Amino acid sequence: MKEKGTAMNDLEAAYDQGTFGVSRRTFLKLAAVTGVCAAGGLLVFPDQDAAAAFTAPSSPRWPTLSGSKVRFTVHSDTHVGAEVENAYSEKVPAAFSAIYSMAPQFNGHFFVGDSADRGKAGEYDELAKLLNAHAKSPVGIVMGNHEYYEHEGDKEKAQAEFKEFLSSKLKVTGSFQIPGGANEGQIDCDFVVGGTEAPGSGYHVIALSPSPGGADNSWYGDRQNWVRERVAAAVAEDANKPVFLMTHHPFGNTVWYSTGGSWNGQFGTDSSDGSGDDNAFYQELAGKYHQIIHFSGHTHIPMADPRSIYQDDGFTLIQTATFSNNFWMSGDGLDEMGDGGGHPAAGQDASQCELVEIDTTTHAVTIHRLDFRNGAALGQPWVIVPSKGRDGFQYTHAGMKQAAKPPLVKEGASVSVPEETISDKGASFALTADKVSADASGVSDDVIISYRVTVASASAPDAPVFDARFMSDYYKADVNQPAVFERPLFGAELEENTAYVLRAYAVSAFGKESLVGETEFTTAEKVVSALAAPLLHLDFATGAHDDRAAKPHAAVPFGKLTYETDSAFGVPVALFDGESAVGYEFADKDYAAIAQTETIEVLFQFTANPTNGYFDLFSSASDVGQDLSYYAPKLQHYTNVGNGNNYVCTEGEVPLNTWTHVMATYDGETMKYYLNGQLVSQKRNVGSIPAPKADIKRWFVGADVNATGAMEHPMVGKVAFAKLTPDIANRKQAALLYMASAPVAQAAEAPSAEEMGTATVGQAYLVPDVLFTDAAGTKLQAVPEVTDPNGQAVELMRTAAGAAAIAEGALLASVHASYRFVPAIEGTYVVTYLAGYAQRPTAEVVVSSASAPEPGEGGDAGGGNTGGTGGGGSTPDTGTTPDAGTTPDTNSGSGAGANGGKETVTLKPAGTKLAKTGDELPVAASALIGLAATAGAAACVVRGFLKGEFSEDGGNA
Repeated sequence: MKEKGTAMNDLEAAYDQGTFGVSRRTFLKLAAVTGVCAAGGLLVFPDQDAAAAFTAPSSPRWPTLSGSKVRFTVHSDTHVGAEVENAYSEKVPAAFSAIYSMAPQFNGHFFVGDSADRGKAGEYDELAKLLNAHAKSPVGIVMGNHEYYEHEGDKEKAQAEFKEFLSSKLKVTGSFQIPGGANEGQIDCDFVVGGTEAPGSGYHVIALSPSPGGADNSWYGDRQNWVRERVAAAVAEDANKPVFLMTHHPFGNTVWYSTGGSWNGQFGTDSSDGSGDDNAFYQELAGKYHQIIHFSGHTHIPMADPRSIYQDDGFTLIQTATFSNNFWMSGDGLDEMGDGGGHPAAGQDASQCELVEIDTTTHAVTIHRLDFRNGAALGQPWVIVPSKGRDGFQYTHAGMKQAAKPPLVKEGASVSVPEETISDKGASFALTADKVSADASGVSDDVIISYRVTVASASAPDAPVFDARFMSDYYKADVNQPAVFERPLFGAELEENTAYVLRAYAVSAFGKESLVGETEFTTAEKVVSALAAPLLHLDFATGAHDDRAAKPHAAVPFGKLTYETDSAFGVPVALFDGESAVGYEFADKDYAAIAQTETIEVLFQFTANPTNGYFDLFSSASDVGQDLSYYAPKLQHYTNVGNGNNYVCTEGEVPLNTWTHVMATYDGETMKYYLNGQLVSQKRNVGSIPAPKADIKRWFVGADVNATGAMEHPMVGKVAFAKLTPDIANRKQAALLYMASAPVAQAAEAPSAEEMGTATVGQAYLVPDVLFTDAAGTKLQAVPEVTDPNGQAVELMRTAAGAAAIAEGALLASVHASYRFVPAIEGTYVVTYLAGYAQRPTAEVVVSSASAPEPGEGGDAGGGNTGGTGGGGSTPDTGTTPDAGTTPDTNSGSGAGANGGKETVTLKPAGTKLAKTGDELPVAASALIGLAATAGAAACVVRGFLKGEFSEDGGNA
């Protein structure tokens, strides 16, 4: 990154401008291209391993369970039958093994839906096989929305398949619904656990399956009276006992992400009610029965999120995380692919459930959140004591939000913008996640749920032009959480070559923020496009004076032109002895082509001073026109846009016996003169350069044309090449052209095969630097050109070198600038380095393919956890995904709604650029989350259609 106040000359400035940068490091792949799609297709993040790699704990730390208590576990969303990536065949055995290591006997294991991915007979076979082999205690199981998929929502057929599983496949001894069980063949059950034969001696677990209706098989409203009856009867037995209620779907606007549409159940009496405005039944129960402890699944939200428990309305609601399928992280920020409603990279590693303990003396309930990847319980156990009534509730969202404190930022925390990730429109940021933690003195189980990043122009640092949240890695197993959190600024669309201030904040689950740090960076400039093809192109390296332009001009030699191999280049150059030159036949159309748009470029040296005023180098002037005339020690570019002696010139000093690169341009208004890549002179000269007034019109190298078409003012010296182009080079192009044509004092060498390494399709490849030294002793960086396996030119991107890369002014800023390209196809790419005149070392890099993981297929953030239920259409839920809705509401993405307003506290570790403790920072809404999420969702929709994952009605499958 460029330091403030760094002064560089034009050549250095041109080379301190990058174009497009992305990292070759582990995570910063295709960093900040505009959004999440590139011209060559979807961005590829190979470090996101979609294949399940269940993280088995190396040193389990399970809670110690003591005393004689009633114990059962609650599971959800096992999705048996989904893709192998879910690894349920590994996770189910591992989970039961861990469960029985804590206690040898349980009173039950309850599964609250989506145990079978589509409700197929074969899936029930596989589910039964897993449970029969590993569950040693009675199993109770109800349906979710997925169990209806195979029969397309046909209630009778789907439930018959489920009952067949209960009657003939499930063989776990003592299971409640098997033949002879207390709830034989029931879809809706009043399980009793921990009791004796005496009535009222156990604890009621009232579980019911959804029916087709509402949003995606989520209707429960036809069982209202049954639930009323069963709950009332249970409370009547003993009002101090808990009553457990279980459904696959949560009640709306309770636990996190029960935000409407398909994300919560429909509990109203109208089965077609998909609006979510059906919470009257919930409010009725909440007003009467504080004893209810409701368990639900469906959302796939990790239980580490403290919003997974909710007590605000009258009874306790608890969210059960997925037992074997991937998490759905929507609503708290963008994932690694820039998607606001999809699967995070490591989501397939998920495996969690709840372990419930009941003290039979006090009826107090303790709930342990078990994480089978970490081999430990998450946070502190949740404790509910029904005998205390609502006065004993500790887990209201309102109370936790009030108690929550901003995250802690430890000494050494920092945020940076890796220079190699900077593009013309964006970048990536990196922050030290291991130096940031939730403040447990507020909410003991709080987590860093996301990081909010703002980007503002350095000229207006408090007016963000980008404001987005990024889902943190909190959901990953401990061993998989990196110390540094890195993400692209998806969809940033920043301005080219502009200085920005980036600030990063850590955000807790309840929306409290702390500033981690800030940094400055300057966006890159695009790679300068090549000039148009030359009108006249002379290169004497072949030992000949033929015009090499696409439409060559006839050459007319004067005198005897000779050649010699120059030691600086190792190729021939033309020698001009003051009596020789070459003219090239020009027509009026040639002069018209360069009358207001031209670039002259010559690499030459004079070996003697003029003996009679001046001599000409590359010219075509007679009364009017233009010429490069050497009035020692100055070489002047003259143009005459009128008659007589109305000439205007730009100039630069040219030493004798020294190879020099000169470029002169004219755009109809301004003449510019570049000496060895640097602008040294410019003049205003409005008009159009006419053809010379000569009987025969010619453009000369080594002289000028006279009125008869012959040579005049021939030079003494050498010429390597000369070009006349009907296009205008700018400063950056002038610098680039000098780099490619400079006289060299030390030849460049191509990188070795080891240095070139390999590349992968869709990932940015960093082109190794090649340095060389020009005749003046300045170290320069070669300009690479790349062709793909088909011989087609590949677009290069360039990022700026920081001022620190310049060693005490001895090296130009270009030395440590970075060139990159993104290969689109497999094969061998050829890199040619333009390292001064006639220096073209080449190297090869082999590009291989890499399979991209499947991102999520949309998401539904809906509203927050206040007010009415959010509405929304839904995105289908495939066999491998949890249940999705529409793309996130920008309000929920910014922490509004569920989190409400934000409280910001900033901390200042020593040695880092942070705000002072206690400074309040205004927090803007995440206005760009929707934009970035849309880009990600578009990619996901395409993949969804290709896979045939969308249902005809657009419902949540």
